[in-house]
Amino acid sequence: MRYYLIIGKPNVATKEALSIFEEKGSFNCAGTITAENASLVEDFKYPPHLVFVDLDYADFDVYEIIAKLNCSLGMLPHYIGITNSPLVGFNAFKNKFADVVLAPFDTDSIVNLLLKYSRNFTKNLLFCVESYFDFQYINLKDVVLLRADRYVTQFVLKDGSSINNFKNLKGTHQLLPINFQRIHRSYVVNALYVYRIHSGRQLLYLRHYIEPLRFSKKYSPNIVEIKRILTGLSIPS
Repeated sequence: MRYYLIIGKPNVATKEALSIFEEKGSFNCAGTITAENASLVEDFKYPPHLVFVDLDYADFDVYEIIAKLNCSLGMLPHYIGITNSPLVGFNAFKNKFADVVLAPFDTDSIVNLLLKYSRNFTKNLLFCVESYFDFQYINLKDVVLLRADRYVTQFVLKDGSSINNFKNLKGTHQLLPINFQRIHRSYVVNALYVYRIHSGRQLLYLRHYIEPLRFSKKYSPNIVEIKRILTGLSIPS
């Protein structure tokens, strides 16, 4: 699942467009930053891939909020601005916004812009592990599985090394692409490393990982999804 964030107070057409975008673009709203909660800019549960900015919002400097957001996130999001002013929109492009919506605002045109962004958006293959403003980046292609260790999630890489993410397995898993499937309360596997599934013994075998993993009946639908991914019926994103 991918997430978007709102800075400011979007107009009616924009709100309607975002509601449609959630359904068609497979994005969920991570929250809204306004003057009332601007001090909590670092407290969002899910880091956004996309930030929708009301560039005409007068209650604070939106670029100051963007600067704070960029410092608090390990992976920089894409920004789309909305404004009544072509000059303000031009300035947003100078500040490396992905796109800008100019007045007059129309729900259908905004939806089309957002869906265009969604189609052209390529999920970053890097995952950022953050610990007290220390950002460490992992190439998801190298991750064989994720293993829960109490409140810590351990990324196990194909070279045998491991990196700890100080978030639980459930929260970490929600930020990963579809080829990462949960098979047990303690394991999320990268389906692209699976080479054998023994349904009778409920065992799953991974390349670059010696011991087979037992999967739970609770997660049987995810085993079916792994099979679909491996046979090309579901394309990882």
